Amino acid sequence: MDANALQAASEAARRFSVRIGEEVEMQCLLPTRLEERFVARESMVGRELNTLRMNHAFLTAGVIGWSGVRQCHLVPGAARDPLGFDAATLRLALAERTDWFDELAGEFARRLNERRERFEADEGNSSSVSPGS
Repeated sequence: MDANALQAASEAARRFSVRIGEEVEMQCLLPTRLEERFVARESMVGRELNTLRMNHAFLTAGVIGWSGVRQCHLVPGAARDPLGFDAATLRLALAERTDWFDELAGEFARRLNERRERFEADEGNSSSVSPGS
């Protein structure tokens, strides 16, 4: 597999969607393992990991699109007009819809843990194979 195909495969493996309620669907992209480490490092307060800060960083970088989000989802009494996706509106959505924030953060955590376990299993399997076998 050449570098471009490998990059595309890596990105495809990190893409997923989260359905929230009946209308909203968020398109997401997990960070690479190195990006994950940077976010964790930047989320430290002294020697403590600030999970809220870390989740916010994962979501603002990792939610890459949506469908079904309407003005009334973010502003009570507003029109049911659809909202286009952009970084500023995403930040507002995460700030106003903490239920969405919590659901997305939980899904990111679950998927990051699953990926970590798959890498660890693959690394364990590859270390048990001797060269030339």
